[in-house]
Amino acid sequence: MRLKDLKYLEIQSDMIFTAIEKAWKKYRHRLELLPASFSGHYHPPGDSQVGGLKIHIQNVCWFIDNYCTELNKTVWAKDVLMASAFFHDIGSCEIAKIEFRLNIVDQKIIKREHIITRDNDEFHYHPLRSAEIAEFYLTKAGVGKRTINVIKRIVESHMSHWCPDLPQPKTDLELAFSLADFMVTRKAFRIEIES
Repeated sequence: MRLKDLKYLEIQSDMIFTAIEKAWKKYRHRLELLPASFSGHYHPPGDSQVGGLKIHIQNVCWFIDNYCTELNKTVWAKDVLMASAFFHDIGSCEIAKIEFRLNIVDQKIIKREHIITRDNDEFHYHPLRSAEIAEFYLTKAGVGKRTINVIKRIVESHMSHWCPDLPQPKTDLELAFSLADFMVTRKAFRIEIES
């Protein structure tokens, strides 16, 4: 099953798909608005613009899809990695602050703008908040505890290469996901998202 608005995210499990679909409904606006990087240091230029977080998630899904296909991973492993791709930065949606401004002259909107800010210390721990959000939606959808725990660990440890004080990846799936997240943030990384 696919969400029509997120390229490359494909899930076979009905329960995992339901969890993602419900989270998408709640966080869609922010995922389509927030940049993946506020500083521009850790992501390609397109990821640092409006909508960059959604682009980043799609890029991770693309990497995961190809990784699972090439290494003949099980359906369960692919679903776990795809769910992790969707949830891994979703905590940013709650940590970032968005202020909308409208300039109105003669009852006409002449300018719309939004200002996005974040607390750097709090943002550093977004993987932990993302894991909590994933657990909430996956539990609500009836996903098994083992699968939830695997997804949580992947999400919690995905930024270990930048943040050594966060949980470190230990399993093959955790390491593969950390690599996927890292590789798609390289400035040289480019894929064309098909329309």
